[in-house]
Amino acid sequence: HAAAQAGLKLVCVVGNDGAWGTELHGQLQAIGRGINTELGFLRYDLVGAGFGCHGEHVEKPAQLAAALERAFAHNGPSVVNVLIDRAAGAQLKSEPLARMIMFDDLATNLKSQHEFAG
Repeated sequence: HAAAQAGLKLVCVVGNDGAWGTELHGQLQAIGRGINTELGFLRYDLVGAGFGCHGEHVEKPAQLAAALERAFAHNGPSVVNVLIDRAAGAQLKSEPLARMIMFDDLATNLKSQHEFAG
């Protein structure tokens, strides 16, 4: 909303996997299920449009280049909502060099200190 009010030429790309992806994968690894992390494929492009931004919705890779061209050509802020593969984020949780401290680390710590029912 602030970007639209200020007329900023800003492009925001949302990688939408329908979940809090890395948290979901961490929970699945740590406790075998997701808790409040599956959101559905929400229309962030429409949220942006509701605040006065240009919105683009991308479901297929072939649509991305044209959507980005329109977004960058727009004289104001744009939101490009790109649906991405949820399973791709699972690789982050298995790569030690790419990991961050997330839910699975907290859950592992809790399990070691307390009776954790999961």
